[in-house]
Amino acid sequence: MGKLKQFIQHMPVLMIAVVFWGRIIPGYRTYQKILQSELPPNPKIYFMDYEGSGDTYLCCSYLDWKGKLTEESVFVASGTVSYKISQLFGFGKKIQITGKEAFAVRRMQRFCRETLWILPLLYESEPLIYSGVLRHMQGYRSLDFMSLLRVGFEQNLGIPYDEAAWQQKRFSCEKKRIDEIFRENRLTEGKTVLIAPYAGKHQSLWIPFSMFCSIAK
Repeated sequence: MGKLKQFIQHMPVLMIAVVFWGRIIPGYRTYQKILQSELPPNPKIYFMDYEGSGDTYLCCSYLDWKGKLTEESVFVASGTVSYKISQLFGFGKKIQITGKEAFAVRRMQRFCRETLWILPLLYESEPLIYSGVLRHMQGYRSLDFMSLLRVGFEQNLGIPYDEAAWQQKRFSCEKKRIDEIFRENRLTEGKTVLIAPYAGKHQSLWIPFSMFCSIAK
C-alpha cells in the first residue's frame, strides 16, 4: 500500500512528463528538421499548420500581393495539398511536413511562449484550446474567415491587412488544354459545373459524400 500511495502522489508529475515527451518534444524535433533544411540566407519562414487548400491559397495570395515573396521566403506546408498550392507562388524554398508534425510544432510554440524562427500564417490552430475556439465562432455576428485572417497577418506577422484593396492571385490557363478536357469528357461550354468534394474536409462539416453524388446525377 505504501508504494501505491507513493505512486499516486507522484502521478501529476508523471502525467506532465508523459505529455511533455509525447506532445512537446515531437514538435521540437520537427522544428529542428525545418531549421536544418537547406534554407536561403536570412530566411523568412512562413508556416501553414493546417492542410487547407483555400487557407493556403488565400494566405499565399496575400503575401504575393504585399510583395513578400522573395528568394529568401520559405513556405512550410502541412500536407500534400498545401504544398502543391504553394508551388504556384514564388517562394524561394518550399518544405512539406505532415499535418501531425505541423500541429506538434504549434503546440511546442505555445509551450515555449516565445517567437520562433517560423511565422504562423493562420490566426488559430485547431488543437490549441486558446485559439481553436475561433474556428467555431465563425459566422457569429458577421465574424467571417476573412476577418479572422486579418488577425493572423497583423498579430502573427505584423503585416497590415487591407481587404478593400486586395487583389487575389490569378493564374492563366491554356485554352487548348481546357478544350481537350471538355472534348475528352464530353462537356458543354457554359453548361458545366465543377464539384470538388475532395478539395476540403466535407465530412467535418457533416456533408456526406453521397450528397455530392446526387448533385452530380
